[in-house]
Order: sequence, then C-alpha cells, then structure tokens
Amino acid sequence: MPTVHPEAYQDRPLTDGPGHLTPQHRNRIGAALVGTAPSWLVELHYDENGNANIIILADDLDDSIFPTLIVSTDQTIFRLEELRGGVHRTLCEPRTWRNLLRAVQIRVFWEVQASKTLH
Repeated sequence: MPTVHPEAYQDRPLTDGPGHLTPQHRNRIGAALVGTAPSWLVELHYDENGNANIIILADDLDDSIFPTLIVSTDQTIFRLEELRGGVHRTLCEPRTWRNLLRAVQIRVFWEVQASKTLH
C-alpha cells in the first residue's frame, strides 16, 4: 500500500494555523485518506452558530467497529475528537494543519488495520 504524505496536499492558499474550516480543508483530508481508506466519508457540517466541523465516517454506517472522527477548531488550535459507541473523547489538539492531517491519517490507518483482524 503506498504511503501518502500530508505534505503532498499542502499548497499555500491554505494557512497552516487554526482558523475557519472550509471545503478546501475537507478536500485535503479526503485526499490524504485515499490510500488508506478510500471509501470513508469526509463531510463538512455547520452547527447552529455557523461553526464548521469536518466529520469523518466509515463507509458502513451500521458497522459499530468504526468511530466517527470530528475535526474542529477554536481559532487557536485544531481538535481531533472521536465518538464511538456513545463515548466521546478528544484524541489530540495540534496547533498546525500538518500535525492535524498526520493525526487523522494515523488514526484512520489504525482503525482500518484493526478492523481487518476483527472481521
């Protein structure tokens, strides 16, 4: 399986630090996951206050093995959270886009590999 490096998806219009999440952020996460989990869904959602979150889901929504990953920002840090079986936890709070993208790739890679042994 080819290794996809986060640096390959960074061109300069997207700043490295936290800010508002955009469709461009969503597209970059989706592109970074193509080699590891091509069928996973990456969606941009807005809450009632207009704040954007990126939701990352396994393609089989009925499969309880996989978590829902949530990417958010509070203007000073990015946040990667996990929702699994009704339990919510924060996985990391990186300060740069590069570190967030790497954390997402590692988490999804781990989930995909672990699921191969559970199915």
